[in-house]
Amino acid sequence: MEFQPIIMAAGPGSRLAELTSKCPKAALLIGNRPMVWYPINMLEKAGFEEAIIIVDMDGQAEIQRVLTESCSVKLHLEYVTVSNTDDGTADVLREMKSKIKTDLLIIPCDLITDISLHNIANLHRTHDASLTILLSSLPSQFYESVAPGARSKKPLGKTE
Repeated sequence: MEFQPIIMAAGPGSRLAELTSKCPKAALLIGNRPMVWYPINMLEKAGFEEAIIIVDMDGQAEIQRVLTESCSVKLHLEYVTVSNTDDGTADVLREMKSKIKTDLLIIPCDLITDISLHNIANLHRTHDASLTILLSSLPSQFYESVAPGARSKKPLGKTE
């Protein structure tokens, strides 16, 4: 296994508070499939057989339930729970360092794309890179848009 895929699905979805107050962001349905199914499907198409999903302790059961009820997942999924969803990606990876066996492929649970992982992996290999990141420019029609909800790790109403 050249890359070990990790799907980050512990985030609270703070900007989607109306939708995520009773359901984890990763379990929200998009096109009759839970959001986290899309990166799982992308990994299956690329030939991966297993992945780690980082989940919040409170959201794991719901994520497993919606995946079981609405999808046929062939990938072996290992769920790793985090206790503090305010921790960043590096903190979470540090917390689970004993499970890391090789180079990582870190995927957010809200990535919905048709890009080929093979192309990204080949680019990474060609340049003998330490880090490869996929970015996309924002379409011009969204330049003046305001994202819904507050994006903050501080509770609303609390000021410093």
